[in-house]
Amino acid sequence: MSADALMAENPNTRKNFERKFRGRIKSGWFRKPRYRLLARLFKRWAFERKIRKTYHIPVAGIASGNFLDLGCGLGSCAAVYARRSGAPSVGVDFALPALSYAQRECQRLRIQASFVAGDAYKLPFADNAFDTVYIGQVLEHLTDERKVVDEALRVLKDDGKLIISVPKGTECSAGEADHVNFYASEEDCRQLLMDAPVTEVTFHPFHRSRYFLSSRVRKGGR
Repeated sequence: MSADALMAENPNTRKNFERKFRGRIKSGWFRKPRYRLLARLFKRWAFERKIRKTYHIPVAGIASGNFLDLGCGLGSCAAVYARRSGAPSVGVDFALPALSYAQRECQRLRIQASFVAGDAYKLPFADNAFDTVYIGQVLEHLTDERKVVDEALRVLKDDGKLIISVPKGTECSAGEADHVNFYASEEDCRQLLMDAPVTEVTFHPFHRSRYFLSSRVRKGGR
């Protein structure tokens, strides 16, 4: 069987994601190439106005304290949070080219964010290490969504905040044959937190094609 056929059978592999991110690195964090140059001169302006994924800005607005972007990809959300808050910000992913790009860009733009290679199913962090964990555009790719949510809960402090975003139905799946989970309603999203030690589940209108929900962790009752 050819390598392409193998990847078609199992698209959610490290090799496939690294290939995908190598392509995305060409356009980088910003919507248009000229903004990469402008970001050298007007760093704060570029991050406030011209970042490609504009929903990173409202995500950063509801986050606080030590921040983990679980499945960070090219690292722009972790970078936006670090730039806006000045608080510790960490991105974790298993795609090494994406992490290398994120670290280079943060060093170039003097953004205090760090990036770690790791497995979403077994995060390389201690219990209760973070105040906020963001799982953005990750769960639709994974066969065991709840295991990843449980890992996020493990590394969150009591009263920490969990933020999750997933595509609405198939709206963001064009060309993304590696989506294995689909979320047609807010109730589908709530199922991700069924029986989890969380309260205050809130949905946020950050993007018309994605669900964003946040909740507070309550570990005392576990």
